[in-house]
Amino acid sequence: KIRDITEEGSIFGEVSFFLEDRRTASAKAKAKVEAVCVPKEEITHFLTECPTAGQEIIQRLSRWLNEATQMVYGLKEVSDQLPDAVIVTDKAGRILVWNYAAEKLYGRDWSQMRDTNVDEIYVNPKEYKDFLKEVQIQYSTTEKIFDIKHPRKGIRCISTSFTVIYDGHHNFQEVLSLGRDVTATKKLEKKYKRAFIWLVSAFVLIGLLTAI
Repeated sequence: KIRDITEEGSIFGEVSFFLEDRRTASAKAKAKVEAVCVPKEEITHFLTECPTAGQEIIQRLSRWLNEATQMVYGLKEVSDQLPDAVIVTDKAGRILVWNYAAEKLYGRDWSQMRDTNVDEIYVNPKEYKDFLKEVQIQYSTTEKIFDIKHPRKGIRCISTSFTVIYDGHHNFQEVLSLGRDVTATKKLEKKYKRAFIWLVSAFVLIGLLTAI
């Protein structure tokens, strides 16, 4: 349940209308009620004739915006205490939360990244977008290593796990990602791989020479 509509003349459905988005909630009456539907083409006339309705809408949207802002900043304060780099983005990729560990890992301050698109940090943005689509289909936490562009350290390998966040109607809303630097590990793997290839080649050559 989102809220109770208890007063005569209360307005609902205005958020999806003004955002030009599809409705994600239903209204159910416990008793017999009369509801007035305001057509889209009549909204300007309605707000002119009923200024109190406009004031109510503005007040409600302002309260929701304030609550949402407090939640976002509260989430950032909590995430700042975590050792992993935490990033929360909306469904368009706009960054909502960028904690202190993310600032150090990606080399960019929160003031730089606020409201920007997360694509900017990846060497291959398309690879990130394609993988995110797969995560949405699988409905599970998935981990993958991406190359990111660090302003001072150059290309870094970041192991990132993603969790897709849905609302109560299972509509995709946000993405939570946790990242850690695995550049040193990847470099070590490459060294071992080169050493292994060299050893195999050496043994093959020795075997051929022995056979000859």
